[in-house]
Amino acid sequence: MCPNGSGSEFYTEANPCNFTRKLCVTCDDDGSDVYIRVQSNQMPNHCFQATNENPTDNYSDFRVKFNRDVTGMMNVEESDVNT
Repeated sequence: MCPNGSGSEFYTEANPCNFTRKLCVTCDDDGSDVYIRVQSNQMPNHCFQATNENPTDNYSDFRVKFNRDVTGMMNVEESDVNT
């Protein structure tokens, strides 16, 4: 099924579907910190097949500190790790 369509039409050679992948990655500094920002519509950069659900755009926009020093930081509790 074509992305962002009604889901009632399948693409064929005579009726192809087109979609646009949107991806923008930028860097900027805020004083002494460098940030990376990613904006995307989360569409793939290749053809796909989905017979059970019609794919749709899902926009995301996030910004995080780039190359952050994580020495000594944990994202899970030690008690949650077996080994």
